[in-house]
Amino acid sequence: MTTDQVNPESTDVTTDLYKAAIGVRNQDYYLRCFARFDAAGKTGVTWNWSACLASLNWLVFRKMWGLALWYVSLLITFALLIFGIGKLVFNYSEMTEMGLGVLFVLMIFVPPGLYANAAYYRFCERRITKALVSDAGVQGACELLAKDASSSRRWYVLAVLNGGLLALLVGFIWLAPGLKVLEKLQVAPVGLASSDASVSMETKPAVPTPRQLPADLPASAPAVITGVSDLVAVAPAVQAASSSAPAPIAGMAEQVIASAKPAVIEEVAQPAVAHKPVKGNKAEVAEVAGKPAQHYFIQVGAFADEGNARKVTEKLEAIGLSPVVQTLDGAHGKLTQVRVGPFTLRSEARKAAAKIEALGLPALFVKV
Repeated sequence: MTTDQVNPESTDVTTDLYKAAIGVRNQDYYLRCFARFDAAGKTGVTWNWSACLASLNWLVFRKMWGLALWYVSLLITFALLIFGIGKLVFNYSEMTEMGLGVLFVLMIFVPPGLYANAAYYRFCERRITKALVSDAGVQGACELLAKDASSSRRWYVLAVLNGGLLALLVGFIWLAPGLKVLEKLQVAPVGLASSDASVSMETKPAVPTPRQLPADLPASAPAVITGVSDLVAVAPAVQAASSSAPAPIAGMAEQVIASAKPAVIEEVAQPAVAHKPVKGNKAEVAEVAGKPAQHYFIQVGAFADEGNARKVTEKLEAIGLSPVVQTLDGAHGKLTQVRVGPFTLRSEARKAAAKIEALGLPALFVKV
């Protein structure tokens, strides 16, 4: 209500209407603000701490539903523009993003604190006009306004709701680290560090590390075993060398021969055709009888800590398996991959996998 609408004689009536529209909470504060606006004939910039620090709660408490909806909509829109679409389109730096974040926080608190009293003044004016138009008289209008005004009970309900939301937030923050630890424990192999459990087990199959032969083998033997065919070709030379070599060398030769699985030797004995390279990280596989032979590996893990990979290797060797260890370049640095194989028969791979899982280690089938 402006000064040209209110006569000096109606000052008490106007005050009564304001009191009924405002309610009992902070009534004196808003009466002073409204009197200042009436004297100036227009609204102005003032400061409201309640609207600044708890803008949405203040709007809901004063039943200013339209402004509350606009406030939430603007916050969501600006948040998407600054931290969502704007980040993707402009790809600004972290410093720029931090500055925009500070600006966003200021936008949340400063405008409501400056203009809340003016908005509430206009809101109460509309309510008073609507009540007077109902032809209920001044007393009836005051009763209507008082019935719909904000009350202490409403304030207590909002306080309880905010306390409950705050308790839920604090509980979630307190429980979040524990939930992450439980998730890591469910993924991590038994006895291994949780940092290694975060490494993805879905690494691409890679060529197994070539096995070096003893230095005292005859010159006719290949220096490095790159496949089963080389192992079969060098087996006679290994046996001849082991018969005349000292005990340590002979033992190493026997281990090289024993590392070949019987099923692998049987398949190599079949007529083989030329090797065909396979794209990607997979090893070359031999084509037998015009069809590619399928080899199976059991991947136990890829570890960021080489010490953990060594522990797993020792466990596998203790149960009679021959692990194949290889170093890979992962997204977070060097990884030590541990596999068991190769197997040509899936049944043999399943038996090996059962032994590995009995140790509490993961066993992932990889077909090459």
